Amino acid sequence: MNIGELVTGTKALIMSMYLDEGDMRPWCVAFSGGKDSTALMGLVVSVIEALHPEKRKRKVFGVMSDTVVENPLVHDHMNEQAKLINEYCLKKELPVSVTKV
Repeated sequence: MNIGELVTGTKALIMSMYLDEGDMRPWCVAFSGGKDSTALMGLVVSVIEALHPEKRKRKVFGVMSDTVVENPLVHDHMNEQAKLINEYCLKKELPVSVTKV
């Protein structure tokens, strides 16, 4: 399986779960601003953005934990990534936000 097939399959799984009307609980996605959580958040946002607006019913909360011990550069990066995601999702009217706890 190549990377394109893996991404396509992952997005199909995310869409299937997102549209499951038998479980409409909000999603919480752990978000650190690192490569893994950024990739996951990007896939989730991409899937939701591809849906017709009337199907974007489930809220998605990116939860970013501020442990107060991060290097200042890492801390700034995390906050900037959260800000960019929030601005993008607001502009696109997507039910996604990232919150620092």
